[in-house]
Order: sequence, then C-alpha cells, then structure tokens
Amino acid sequence: MLDELGLLPLASEDLAEARWTAARWWAGRVVACQLDPVHGAKLIHEEAAAELGYPDALQALVDLARALDPANHRLPDQKHIRDRITSAARDFLATDAH
Repeated sequence: MLDELGLLPLASEDLAEARWTAARWWAGRVVACQLDPVHGAKLIHEEAAAELGYPDALQALVDLARALDPANHRLPDQKHIRDRITSAARDFLATDAH
C-alpha cells in the first residue's frame, strides 16, 4: 500500500536521477531568466552536485557558486558572475549529462 501511495523512500538510483532532473530544471530556469543565476548556482551546487559527488558536468556551476562564498575575500563582480552562471547553465543543458 505504501508503494501505491508513493510513500516509500526513493532508491539511491532514483534519488540520483531526481537530483539530475532538478539540476536541469534549475539550469533551465536560470537560462530562461526565471531564477536568479546566483540562487540557481547555489541550488545546483548544494542540492544536486554535492549529493551526486560533484560530477564533471556540473563542475563549472559549482566553481561559480563557490566563488560567491562570503568566505572568499575576492568576491567577483556580480553582473559578470551572473552572466557566467547563465552561460554555464546553458552549456550544461546542451550536454546529455546523465
């Protein structure tokens, strides 16, 4: 009955696929200007890439999200970083990663 209601925990492979789906969705929203690029990069970094073991396909977005860390004493220009995140999101969507 729990299975029919969808209340069973996801298997690890299903959870991984859900994280890839979320990363693609967030990247698509960034490219469509429906999600702030900085927020999108942080979501992809923390909720997808970190949980997937930092796959190469998401590394550019992870690097950009890390560059925005307040502990980084050389914070990048916000306009420039937003453009780079949008470009990295577009590149990610153009791949067939997972």
